[in-house]
Amino acid sequence: MSTELYDKVAVVTGAASDIGLALCARFLAERMRIVMADVEEARLVAEADRLAGSGDVVAVPIDVADPDAVRALADATLDRYEAVHLVCNNAGVAPAGPMLVTQPRNWQWTVGVNLLGVAYGVAAFAPILVAQGGHIVNTASEAGLVTSATIGMYCATKHAMVGLSESLCRELDGSGVGVSVLSPSVVAMRFAPCPPPGDELAHVRQSEGVERIVQVLHFLECDPQECWDELFAERRRGSKRVGSPSSPCRRRSSPRTMAPTTTPTSSAERRRDVDDVLGCHATAHLVGGG
Repeated sequence: MSTELYDKVAVVTGAASDIGLALCARFLAERMRIVMADVEEARLVAEADRLAGSGDVVAVPIDVADPDAVRALADATLDRYEAVHLVCNNAGVAPAGPMLVTQPRNWQWTVGVNLLGVAYGVAAFAPILVAQGGHIVNTASEAGLVTSATIGMYCATKHAMVGLSESLCRELDGSGVGVSVLSPSVVAMRFAPCPPPGDELAHVRQSEGVERIVQVLHFLECDPQECWDELFAERRRGSKRVGSPSSPCRRRSSPRTMAPTTTPTSSAERRRDVDDVLGCHATAHLVGGG
């Protein structure tokens, strides 16, 4: 346990599953107090109740695409704990499919959650942190560093998030507030791909190309908790970049089986496979300051 984190207050959006839930579990292991926020209220409450046995946890259902809701989250955090020390803007969505079949509402949804949700989190919490010191972690993706023909909207928002985070790091230099952008490689997730109801991309999700992406991602994925633990340890040691093209994060020993027609056995073969399908080369790293 770190005395640096003991009894500090962390706010995590997208906290009901995947990386966000792994963050909450990891912070509770450090004896931090946690505010869990997510748009999926039932799942959020269930996970918060489960984690409450390990420490001080409160659940706040919000949609990060609503700036008033994000400000209310900041107010609720201060009302309960009178402080906040770590803010993880982690909520995100991952639609897949060609940009040529998208409609304005597809972009509004993706940008609203992935980019504006982070911007609203920064606007609501950064002034509080400047007054007392703290750290902001924005969860981007390797897709914020490379591009792919199959996830254009996602890449666009994650690239923007990286730019936002690096600019914010410069803006807050010397303020006592650190900024990091977490850009993990392939992590086990529930959300890919999941366009909103009535979306034009629904038929694309069933296409052979997108199904192939999902198969490759499932084969390469690592557990969110394992990935975060590795990055957390490197960050504590002072590293600003974690991982390499050949080892984005430690793989679990028994990855899920891909389609029967393609079953690469070595790590290098798996890397080439995902590069071919996604049209990019994957790395996992954490950059920032403070």
